[in-house]
Amino acid sequence: MADDTRPILLRHQQGPQLKKNKILHARKIFIMVVHIVSVLFTGFIIYLARPGSSLFSWHPTLMSIAFALLITQAIIVFNADSSLIPKVSRKTKSKIHWITQVCGIAFAAVGFAIILANKQLAGKAHFTSWHGCFGLATLIFVALQAIAAISVYFPKLLPCWKLAQLKKYHATFGMLTYCLSSVTIFSALFTNWFTGNIQGNGWFLVAMAPAALSLVVMGQVTNTYGPRKNRLSD
Repeated sequence: MADDTRPILLRHQQGPQLKKNKILHARKIFIMVVHIVSVLFTGFIIYLARPGSSLFSWHPTLMSIAFALLITQAIIVFNADSSLIPKVSRKTKSKIHWITQVCGIAFAAVGFAIILANKQLAGKAHFTSWHGCFGLATLIFVALQAIAAISVYFPKLLPCWKLAQLKKYHATFGMLTYCLSSVTIFSALFTNWFTGNIQGNGWFLVAMAPAALSLVVMGQVTNTYGPRKNRLSD
């Protein structure tokens, strides 16, 4: 009798694990797709902007490279489900992270300076739209996050905090900053420049990109630093 019930019990035990494995597999596929989305979205914005055609054209070009490509890749380089560099050590990933982040911040700073100059030359007021206000807030948050990141690489500067705590706060604030940048990107899709270039179903397709990127970053941080019972990788 015990032998007869064993397969049934085994199926009951394997059920939750099989479901968990399917979720993990789907998440890995989604993250790999997001790498492609990051590149395609950036390329599409560059295509629309036609860099060099005007001073303004460099603003969406540099900002898309900064946030949708460089800063995105700098964050998901730590993602356990990404197989782009699976055999690279944590130390090397950390180095790639800060170098890519610095490059992204540099691109964003130049892009921000260009839109300021473009507005000034056109005699237009600054920060009069939601996109402009979100953009300013994003750059402020990025600057604060970059300054705070120094303590992660040099924890002795803040001896009252454990390194694990600093990493957790850095990742959490970074996630919030990235989500704010995604809101800024999304608001850019409502500008006259973008709606004049693309409308209809194409607009909704492009709008899915910043949402998908944000979901991956939020999932990565919560899975790494969230409550242990909520981590799919455990």
